[in-house]
Amino acid sequence: EDGIRDDLVTGVQTCALPISASEMLRLAWPLLANSRVDPLMAVYFEVVGLATAKKEPFVALASTLVEGWVTWLAGRLPDGTAAERRRVAHSIIATIDGLLMVRQVCGARAANDAARVLGIAD
Repeated sequence: EDGIRDDLVTGVQTCALPISASEMLRLAWPLLANSRVDPLMAVYFEVVGLATAKKEPFVALASTLVEGWVTWLAGRLPDGTAAERRRVAHSIIATIDGLLMVRQVCGARAANDAARVLGIAD
């Protein structure tokens, strides 16, 4: 596929690839920060929490999920070496996961406010 598809909400391709990290964040945030995705993210954060407590099989599962996302993102970034694109992909995941954790714990308004401060949301 040559773009990001919003399968959860509209099924419409939202952009051509490759795209910058900042554009990836701006596109991902509204797709992931919605009430239809909140239950999935709650399960994801439960898996991550159990992984940080060194509980198997959650350590392996969380590592596999994050590695898959890093690989997918790095392959869609336009510039840099493979190692540099992986570092940027990690930063995208860290940013989105942090905002989604704020959404889970503090609510949508707090997360959206934080996304606006970071220039990810309008």
